[in-house]
Amino acid sequence: MVQKEAFRIREACVVVGIGKSKMQEEIASGRLKIFKIGRATLISRLALEEWLNLCQEESKGKFKGVSNGN
Repeated sequence: MVQKEAFRIREACVVVGIGKSKMQEEIASGRLKIFKIGRATLISRLALEEWLNLCQEESKGKFKGVSNGN
């Protein structure tokens, strides 16, 4: 099966489990990189993974006793 290399914003929201407004905040802040092909705004799989890693690093120590998934 072929793995998707890019997601539309709504698809990325579903994959990550956050709302569209939070995703747009992250894009506007420059923390999450996007690109356009025609009228489609896309987020690469790599950019999404890097952003998730950044979020995970930032949250370390904030929630003691909660697993970070590792």
